[in-house]
Formats: sequence, C-alpha cells, structure tokens
Amino acid sequence: MTAAEAAGALTGPPIEQFETGFQRTAVHQVGEGCVLVRRPGTDRPTPLAPPRPEAAAALRALRTPDVRLVLPEAVGDALHYRVPGTGVAAKLSVPGDCATPPAHAAAALRGTGAALRQLHTEVPVTLARTGPPGPARLAAWLRSDRAPGSSRAASAPAAGGPRAANTLAPGSPHATSTLAPGSPHATSTLAPGSPHATSTLAPGSPHATSTLAPGSPHATSTPAPGGPRAPITPTPASPPPANTPAPAGPRAAAALHSVALRLLGSARWDRVLGWCEELAVGRPGDVFLHGAPSLGSIVVGPEPPHGWLMIGEELARGPADHDLGWLLGEFVEWRMTLDRPVLAPAAPLDPEVYETTRAALLRGYGPPADPVAAGRSAVLRVFTHAHDFAAYMGWHPELLEYLAAIAELIDDEGARALSVPL
Repeated sequence: MTAAEAAGALTGPPIEQFETGFQRTAVHQVGEGCVLVRRPGTDRPTPLAPPRPEAAAALRALRTPDVRLVLPEAVGDALHYRVPGTGVAAKLSVPGDCATPPAHAAAALRGTGAALRQLHTEVPVTLARTGPPGPARLAAWLRSDRAPGSSRAASAPAAGGPRAANTLAPGSPHATSTLAPGSPHATSTLAPGSPHATSTLAPGSPHATSTLAPGSPHATSTPAPGGPRAPITPTPASPPPANTPAPAGPRAAAALHSVALRLLGSARWDRVLGWCEELAVGRPGDVFLHGAPSLGSIVVGPEPPHGWLMIGEELARGPADHDLGWLLGEFVEWRMTLDRPVLAPAAPLDPEVYETTRAALLRGYGPPADPVAAGRSAVLRVFTHAHDFAAYMGWHPELLEYLAAIAELIDDEGARALSVPL
C-alpha cells in the first residue's frame, strides 16, 4: 500500500498532531506502522514539495541494508510518509516518553550513519539544485538588519570583546531569564522530541528547527494549546527608527534578532553568515545531501532492517559532512538536557542512551572527511532551531540559554559536537 492509498484509510483521528507556523504534522496509525502527514504552516513561505522524479528514482534505487529510505508522496497540499514502524528516535531524548530499547535505537543510528555515507557516495550530485534550506533560511534572517547596499546597522555591535556576549549584562531586562545549565529554569528544557511542545525546544524533528519543545517526534510540530509555559512573544519597548530595516520573520523573530545580535556580537554574527553563504554556493567536491537529517526523521525498528529514514523534502547539495554535522547538532541540544531535573513520574534521561546512540551514528558514518565543516554545520543546526522556534512558535526564555551555548559553539566552530560526548 502506498502512502496515497493509505490516506484513504485515515478515517480516525490522528494519534499525534503538532502545528507551528512553519508546518503542521499529523500521525495516523495504519496497521503496525503509521502514515505521517505534513502540511505547510500558515507562515511557511513556500509549499511542501516531493523530490523531483529523477532524484526520487535514484533514492528508490539505493540499497541501504540496515536503515531503509522512506520517500514522501504528494496528496493535495500535503506530503504523506508511510513508515512500517512508530518508534521515532526523537523520543529517546524525552523523559519517560520512549519505550524503544536502547540497543534497537543504537542500531538505527548506526544504520542511519551508514545510509548517509552511501547516499553521499552513490547518488549523483547533479540531482540536487540548491544548498541546504535550513542554513539558507537562517542566512536570510541574519541579513535582515541590513539596508540594501549598506553594512551592518549601527546599532548592531556587541560591546565587551569577543566573549562578552556570552552573558546578559546585569540589569538587562532579560537577565532574570538566563537559562545556563543548572539554572532554576532547567526543568523546561530543550530536549528533542516530546509531544509537549509547550515547554521547550526539542531537537529532533524533521523540522525540529521549528520548535523548541522537548519532545515531539516531529518537533516541527507544536506546543499543546494552553500549556503551562506556552511561548509568549515579547512586545518591543519601542519601534525601531524609521531608517532601520526590520528583521524579517513573524512572531518573535525580530525580538530574537535583537537579543542575539547583542549577545553574540557582530564578529560571531558575520562568521555564521559566512558559513551559511558558503553552503549556498556550489563548490567542487559537493555531494548529494539529505539536507536535514534529524532524530525526528528516524524511525527505529525492532529487528533488521533496523529502522527507516524519512527523506525528500530538503534534498540539497553541499559538503559531504554537512548531514553528519546537522544531526550531531541535535545531539548537542540533547546533551544540554541530560543533567536537568524532571517532574515525577517521568524518569530522568539516561546519559548512556545518549552516549551509545551518538557513538553508533559516528561508527556508522565513519570519520568525517572535513571535521571543521561538520562542526560548523552542527552550529548552524542549533542556531537554525532557535530561529525557527522564535519565528514559527514565539518567544521562550530558553532561547537565552540557546544563545549562550551558540556563542561557545561558534567560538570553537562546533568542535565539541564531534568530541567525546560527556
């Protein structure tokens, strides 16, 4: 049964559903598996589109032994993915939300690493037309404080030297909400993957970039209405001067832009923009990319094949190690949540699960050819996630914690994403 045929069987309510301004997701149980239905959100600038026929044919011809590729089918304005299982890897990072055995998850991550390597090697780069869309979206937002033909707006520079931007100045209106690890706000964290999108920034959806909520398997998805910490978009104290370009984006995109530029400083800002621009320009040695692999796009199987990797919406070309770095960025976010207390009756996250799945991914992929490129892509993943949450969901105090982490990641070019996990 194809996904489109299965759509006719979707008579009951979804078992999970999520929504952001970027994307709406519904998950329907069908037999032992599910059909995942994605539709564009109200603020998405472009429609969802399946891969072009020639790219889809090349992906279907790829024989990945341990993790199978799952391509979408267009049904109206939606994309339908039919997946034989239901255990999304993103739930591993949610306290008390995952029944997947860690050994099965590790096998799926190892198979995902191998599948990405095979994808880069065997699918012709000519079948991808553009660079990865996530960094392109981030770059447009980073540039949005500049008037045409001008350099950075005069109000942009951060004071205090290259590392001063890591913390908020005492007395800043935001100073009380800083979420350094171990802070009193740590319970409402950035864990990937939970369905409780109301409380945090979850890495791990196919578009986890669009939500900070811990936990949904499809973090693109949304916070439950009325949750205890639903994001609140801050009201600017005063409008910008008439000659100052307004940062692009809905909801809290402008607020995050202002705070992030002040905290990170213009040197870091321009550095990240340069990394995004490098990905946008085709270069010799580029390969065919998944474009945005995530914990939310991996479904864990109980036995060989060890899982399924959803692919097709964000196909791109770029450096071979971009896909690995992008996925490792989600592990950076997961690591941020490990030491935080959780509310009963949920069990705390197990650091060993984090370590074994991350190590399995690296074993399956093998040593990156360009660790610097992989590290930079990990930084871009975390920063894009923060941007997308602000733009497509709204303000959350944990964005400040993200910015502090992003500053340190920029300074070491994401090297910690590839280093020993704990």
